[in-house]
Amino acid sequence: MIPTCLFLLLSVLKVATLARGATNITVDDQDPRIVYFPRSSWQTVDGSDVDSGGFHMFTSDVDGYAEIKMTCVSFRISKFYSHLTNYLLVISFYIVSALYPTRIMANISLDGMPIGRINLQDYNPPKYNVTDNDTATHGTVPHKIVYSYPGNSSQEHVIRLSSVRDSPLVLDAFM
Repeated sequence: MIPTCLFLLLSVLKVATLARGATNITVDDQDPRIVYFPRSSWQTVDGSDVDSGGFHMFTSDVDGYAEIKMTCVSFRISKFYSHLTNYLLVISFYIVSALYPTRIMANISLDGMPIGRINLQDYNPPKYNVTDNDTATHGTVPHKIVYSYPGNSSQEHVIRLSSVRDSPLVLDAFM
């Protein structure tokens, strides 16, 4: 019994060490690795009190999108412990954003395939008078992870956020 418990403890410690070695990297909206299309329709908005890095990008262009090439990491625990056959440790990608007091949505695709939609609306915004432009571009809830992708293969992927009909598009950061 003791050797089995000791082996299990050592296995958990090894996996924890491997997981600790993987690091999330935040790619903020001003990073040149992010491509905005059409570039002329995107504007930088100061959101220092709620945005990751103090700013976010905004467009109301129906054809607007932003994309980045990122390498995501995954590995099989069974590589290290042959008795574990179907355990896969996956480091996903995340999308970080504030929430806004109006309808703001984005479609997400991975390598050209749709994988989800993000709703960035704050349904309980503070009560104050703002112009329509302020409502569309200034967040009311501080940045947080608003979308996570539960897994992919260890290779470079193209992640794209694109406009949803009748909704502006906002990008704060990828992680």
